[in-house]
Amino acid sequence: MLVEAGVPENAATFNTVIADQRPYNGVSRTLVTPVFTILEAALRLLPPDSTPEGIRLRREKASDQARKAEAAEASFIDRLSGANIDLLRERQLKERARAALDAGQDDVVRLTPDALLSRPSLICGETCNWIEYKNTFGFRSSPYIASKNKAQFRKYATTFGPGMVVYKLGFETNHVKIEGVRCFREAEVLQWIEGQDERQLHK
Repeated sequence: MLVEAGVPENAATFNTVIADQRPYNGVSRTLVTPVFTILEAALRLLPPDSTPEGIRLRREKASDQARKAEAAEASFIDRLSGANIDLLRERQLKERARAALDAGQDDVVRLTPDALLSRPSLICGETCNWIEYKNTFGFRSSPYIASKNKAQFRKYATTFGPGMVVYKLGFETNHVKIEGVRCFREAEVLQWIEGQDERQLHK
């Protein structure tokens, strides 16, 4: 769980918003600020262990987190593909770009979202050409890679048209304000997929 004991009184509200099944519009800044402040303080108070053992443990932890993120992404894209959404995965896009470069093409698109749809599709009521999956919570300001992510999303929207970013743990209200980019919580999209599955069964 993202919020642990020690977070001020809003913690219960924060957790309720994350888990709620009502229409999700993000978590307000007033609820996110205490959590973000604690994260920043933890980073300052816990400097990295620069010993060989500390470096080894950090690498192992990073590798484990990467594996878990890849597994979560693969599972989500599998669910999309199973809902009769024709798409290319990031790996396939990289292979296609590499083949085009090997063939001597000059105008090769090297951008590789986690899923590029074969045609624009309505997902959760929004026109979507591409999907980027994040196994995290979307903070508006982050000690990690918020600005890098937003630059990535902007390139996708400019190149492929409207798309969506799906956050496993939800996101802060107004986290991404980029034309052609919508944010969704994973639970919302999975609920939409289940609705699609049910409609297919009753046809």
